[in-house]
Amino acid sequence: MNHPGDSRLGLMTAVVFVGGFVGAFIASPSADAFGRRIGMLTGASLTFIGAVIQTASQNSSSIICAWTTFGTGHMMNTWSWRIPSLLQGVPAALVILAVLFGLPESPRWLYSKGRIDEARHLLTIYHANGDESSDLVARELEEIDLTLRAEHQARGLSTRGILIKSAANRKRIALVIAVALLTIWNGQSVISYYFSPILKSIGVTSTSHQTGINGGMQIWNLIWAIAGAVLADRVGRRTLWLTSGILR
Repeated sequence: MNHPGDSRLGLMTAVVFVGGFVGAFIASPSADAFGRRIGMLTGASLTFIGAVIQTASQNSSSIICAWTTFGTGHMMNTWSWRIPSLLQGVPAALVILAVLFGLPESPRWLYSKGRIDEARHLLTIYHANGDESSDLVARELEEIDLTLRAEHQARGLSTRGILIKSAANRKRIALVIAVALLTIWNGQSVISYYFSPILKSIGVTSTSHQTGINGGMQIWNLIWAIAGAVLADRVGRRTLWLTSGILR
């Protein structure tokens, strides 16, 4: 990769967030217009294509985003970063296969497009074991219909302006933005994306040592993630959130 400079490394790291930002505005309308299967297939296909491009890259300009490699850093050739890049495409490939050969369309989306018989057929197969006279299917169709009608009636009210019209909503929006910004500003993202350069800057240059430190950090994260999941209902989300913020 010809040892890209700081600005190029920063660009490669930031590009993934640019893609996520743009995709956030496109994904939901596209899924509503073309169906959930098409939305999932498109997203998985783009991920797979990105992994292939990154794996086949010959220079840093072709890299979509840069990640610290784990477990392949000892390899003295380009496969030290090509293998992790290639592995990113495996989950996407599995999703593509599932969508193409087994995943049905959303009954709710089918109903919203007037394809009621298809929605009823899917609910009968997956929720009623093929029993066309099941009351469960009838109730679920009724719930879907009522929900869609309520959403249609409230569509005129569901404007983005509502988010800032009241003091309570402005407080909620401020909290959401603050959580996102402060999570990044506490240094966690810097360590995650530039872990290897940071270790090199303090004298830890051995690949095996870097891998061991990285592995230990992930194990530590796993322990606390499990602890948080267990304690969430006992001590409350707010207490856990504040505690984790202070400990960071």
